[in-house]
Amino acid sequence: MMACHRQPAVSPMPVIWDTDIGPDFDDAGAGLILHQLADAGKINLLATVACNTYPNSTRILQVFNGWYGRPQLPVGKPDSAYAPLVPDNCHWTDSVLAHFPVPVQAQATVQDAVMLYRRLLAAAADHSVVIISTGFFSNLAALLHSGPDSYVQDSGIQLVRTKVKYLVSMAGSFPQGREFNVYQDVQAAAYVADHWPTPVIFCGFEIGDSVFTGIPLLRPDLPLSPIRQTFRIGLHCWHEESTGHPSWDETAVLAASDTLHQLFDWHPGHIRIYADGTNGWENEPKGNQYYLVLKTSRAHLAKLIDDYLLRK
Repeated sequence: MMACHRQPAVSPMPVIWDTDIGPDFDDAGAGLILHQLADAGKINLLATVACNTYPNSTRILQVFNGWYGRPQLPVGKPDSAYAPLVPDNCHWTDSVLAHFPVPVQAQATVQDAVMLYRRLLAAAADHSVVIISTGFFSNLAALLHSGPDSYVQDSGIQLVRTKVKYLVSMAGSFPQGREFNVYQDVQAAAYVADHWPTPVIFCGFEIGDSVFTGIPLLRPDLPLSPIRQTFRIGLHCWHEESTGHPSWDETAVLAASDTLHQLFDWHPGHIRIYADGTNGWENEPKGNQYYLVLKTSRAHLAKLIDDYLLRK
């Protein structure tokens, strides 16, 4: 008779999400997926961090965190001297905030982004934290430049090297191109590309650009919610009510959770970022950076994302 052995429990992956939420609304879909992964015990969402100094960015994160049952989740606020300000020209954030004000429990959650990173990383187990960046590299560059503080005496680069498992970034276009998250803060992007000390996985523009999602949220029978209001306004503003919206940021979150490589293959090498915001790629079989190549169909990815969007 074979003995039964209890399988060791798998701890949820600690995640910090860094987002430029505001100008586009695929970030809202990415945040929803992260909260659902946290609900399922697959990740431990440590914080949501804005890299966009647009005032609505931190407030909309507070609204979504509260709606998904985590009103006291820390929210990072970027340093306005370094991070870009990119407004929401479609005013979807204004619409959401008008219908869903910041919860009372969330009103004291905003903290300096770099100090929040340093506090959370100092308390984390070594080589455990996954950072998902769906925006500019401003906070990440500032973190690398940071020095000792009351949380930990390590430099920013050493702290990242010790505590971060890998960085997943929705940025760049591969093998070459010019992409929004890179050219909005080229200096920060180039610094992170050259100095980030752990593996970096790039989910490029070309991955999510033709993965169209969100149309199911237009169903009139669905109750009003922040995510439905977001896509209702966004799809109308972008003239995408019949096509759906590209899923740049949602695919990056799927990539971060694709630990068995069922959705994507990894192409090793090193990104090169130039002064005009374009990027190239150098193939290196033993490189510490990777860009993703689709391993499944775009229709399959779209179905996965739409299924997430309809659950909340």
